[in-house]
Amino acid sequence: MATENTPNKKSLRIWEKNSFEEKRLKKLDFRLRPQNTPTGIAQGIMRDTKLFFDNIKNVVKDEDREATLKKTKQFLAKLEDKLSKISYFAERDMSTKLLNKMTHKSRSEELFKSDFDFCILVIDVNNLKEINDAYGHDLGDQYLLCLSKSIKSFAPIYKITAGRYGGDEFCLMIPLYPTIKDKNKYVVDFVEALRDKFRNSWKKQKLVETDASFAIGWVIRSEFDESNSFESMFRSADKNMYLDKEKYRESIKGYA
Repeated sequence: MATENTPNKKSLRIWEKNSFEEKRLKKLDFRLRPQNTPTGIAQGIMRDTKLFFDNIKNVVKDEDREATLKKTKQFLAKLEDKLSKISYFAERDMSTKLLNKMTHKSRSEELFKSDFDFCILVIDVNNLKEINDAYGHDLGDQYLLCLSKSIKSFAPIYKITAGRYGGDEFCLMIPLYPTIKDKNKYVVDFVEALRDKFRNSWKKQKLVETDASFAIGWVIRSEFDESNSFESMFRSADKNMYLDKEKYRESIKGYA
């Protein structure tokens, strides 16, 4: 029986389903998404197609039935693969391959229903406008892609559910398991590791001299007074991100 500090099996499945492991997601997305998502629509097409072939197989002559069923299975396998890929890309931001805003919010609200403690982090990339204005949007896209790859590199460890919410804004959710003794330190360590990864990865590309950095704010569910909805936690994390952004701007003024 689950206690306050011990997640139940259903919650474990929810987090496992939503962890950002690309190879597993390609399969899980297709089978498990709600019907009102692109994948759900794809599932409906599959069900209708299977029903159609189930009906026609009854009118096929006995001597042709085996060959017809074999071709039908091959057709369905190819169709399932195509619909799976359509669903995968329909739920993602094309530039970064992270979840798009609509899909990420849907998954986050689902995760919110679990009994896990977790952290919502909102990231806003620094210097994107300056890079776009000085070097063009293609380089700006490379800058964002560098951050998304940095996020993905930590996904298997932290079970991150990550999405791009706007031009330079990202939202992450990471589970905080009962075995984590100091949850704040756990989050801070992750943030610092992500900062270092982003900065060093961008520097290695040697595209421009602009340093890679971001502003970030976060909220931990168990420490949040109004944790009755994903939206309320997101707004609080977003507010904390803007406070961090102001600190960054002040530090830049100091060097001006």
